[in-house]
Amino acid sequence: MLTKTQLNNVLPSLPEHVMTDFFRLNMNQEMYQYGDAVHDQIAQLETIFPESHFLKTQRAMLYYHARG
Repeated sequence: MLTKTQLNNVLPSLPEHVMTDFFRLNMNQEMYQYGDAVHDQIAQLETIFPESHFLKTQRAMLYYHARG
């Protein structure tokens, strides 16, 4: 798994593409990152894929990890 530093080094080299957005979202979830930025990532992807069960699951996991 990548560290946050490694991820920050890799992201600038990736193209602006929806798959990059999914990669970024997945990595944030793997690193237990939560907050407004991750919520915004999900919301942006939901505008493209409004019925995505994957994105609904990611949002639920985000709330789960942010509890307490």
